[in-house]
Amino acid sequence: MVPQPSRYPTAATRLWHLRPWHRNPLSRPGDRLIGWLVCGALLVAAWAVPIAVVIGVHAHGELSESAAERAAGRHRVPATLLESAPFPSEYDLDPATAATWIAAGTRHTGAVHAAAGSHRGEIVDIWVDRDGTHTSAPQSESSVRFDATLIAIFAWSGQLLLYCVPAVTAAGRVRSRQLDRWDTEWARLHAGF
Repeated sequence: MVPQPSRYPTAATRLWHLRPWHRNPLSRPGDRLIGWLVCGALLVAAWAVPIAVVIGVHAHGELSESAAERAAGRHRVPATLLESAPFPSEYDLDPATAATWIAAGTRHTGAVHAAAGSHRGEIVDIWVDRDGTHTSAPQSESSVRFDATLIAIFAWSGQLLLYCVPAVTAAGRVRSRQLDRWDTEWARLHAGF
C-alpha cells in the first residue's frame, strides 16, 4: 500500500516543479516552452524595474520644474462672495459662486469655488495669475510625486505588455495544439489502435 502524503505541496512548490529545466519525464516539449515563456516574463518584469525607476525619476524632475514655473506666476488673493455658495447636487458636484477680487491693480468679477454654505459677503482665498485672472492652485509636491509614480508604473507595465502579449499568444497556440493531440490520442484509444 502506498502511503498518503502528509501534506499537499504548496503553490510555490508546485510552481518550482514546473520549471522548464526540471527533468520530469511527464513534461512535454510544449510544457517546457510555456515554462520558458513564464521565465522570460519574470526576467522582463525584473529587468523593467530599473528602467521604470529612471523614467519615473526623470518625469519627477520635469514635472517639479514645470510645477515650479507655473506656481511662480500664481498667488493667492482674497475674494468676496457676491452670493451664498450653493450646496452640491447630483447634477453639479462642484458648483461655482460669483465673487469679486482685486488683483493686478483692477477689480475682477468671476465664478469661484467656495465651501458649500458660505454666505454672501464672506471672504475666500483664490488663486490668480499675473493678470489677476482666476486660475487653479499650483500643483503640490505630493501630486507631482503621484504623477511621476504613475508614469513609472505605466513604463514598467508597458514593457511587460510588449513581452507578455506575444508570449500569451504563443502559449495559447501551444495549449491548443496539445489539446488537438489529446483529442487525436483519445480517438485512437477509443478506436482500438
